[in-house]
Amino acid sequence: TIYVGRHAIELGFKYLLLKKAGKIETTHDLGELAELVFEEYDIKDNYMNYVDSFCKMFCEYVEGRNAEYFRFPEYRNKLILRVIVWI
Repeated sequence: TIYVGRHAIELGFKYLLLKKAGKIETTHDLGELAELVFEEYDIKDNYMNYVDSFCKMFCEYVEGRNAEYFRFPEYRNKLILRVIVWI
């Protein structure tokens, strides 16, 4: 699902930052995390040109700048997740 992919990217960025800087970032914003990784690792390779842009646009257009969108069942006072109990 989109949540699993997004979470994998977030955890990957946080792992890289932890290994390099020795601290855990508390933000869930992929755009911010991408910027930090690019700065910390001094990334300038051509094949990485759009990774940071993708992360920023994902947060803007899919999550609506709300990084908690896929984490909680309630978003902007609307129930977005239904739990089905199988008996």
